[in-house]
Amino acid sequence: MTACNSTPQDAVEVLFTNQMTMADLDSIKNSASEHDVEIEYLAVKTDTAGRVDSISFKVAHKSHFMNLSGSYGQVLTDSISFGFFINSARNAIVLGSDLEQKK
Repeated sequence: MTACNSTPQDAVEVLFTNQMTMADLDSIKNSASEHDVEIEYLAVKTDTAGRVDSISFKVAHKSHFMNLSGSYGQVLTDSISFGFFINSARNAIVLGSDLEQKK
């Protein structure tokens, strides 16, 4: 999980790749919760080495000012990664691939 252009409490970015394991996903979920971001993994498939092949998830950011949420799913490859970007200062959530273009 990476904090982005504003302060860590305002912006959270997560990028899922096919190099991640279930332990990585658990770590991301725990780190995100420290920023009031809840991740629920709906479906995760792994390859024989335990790396994530595909993932479907729901994400929500809850504070006393807003309630942002969304869901997304995708097959991961060496050339396809995806995730989400939440900026609570802008009251915005972006899910999908090519996040840099969508922020």
